[in-house]
Amino acid sequence: MAKILIIDDDRQFRVMLKQMLERSGYQIIEGESADEGLKKCQDPDIGLLLLDMITPGRDGLEILDDLRALRPEMKIIAMSGGVKGDTSWLEPIAMSKGVCRFMAKPFSKAEIMSAINEVLGA
Repeated sequence: MAKILIIDDDRQFRVMLKQMLERSGYQIIEGESADEGLKKCQDPDIGLLLLDMITPGRDGLEILDDLRALRPEMKIIAMSGGVKGDTSWLEPIAMSKGVCRFMAKPFSKAEIMSAINEVLGA
């Protein structure tokens, strides 16, 4: 199974997502901030990034720019929404930067698993 990196500043959400994906057989690496996550993206075994688009400091769009320079082949599922307001405007921009899927929070286990399987070709 692929190694997945989750970059999300919401610890509770990140832990819940990590536990769910580990139960499905994935190896999960976590990044709480953009800088921490980008350092971890250098691991060539990471096959997928789950990226929160709204993070403190540098936002997801800046992370995408840096990531494309570092790992242009990386598959990415962008996530946004929840209590932070309307972020639907981010989807077309993220997609233009090479994101494979855009997930609006909250999403169900079935929705995220379907997106992961689609992106990884499982």
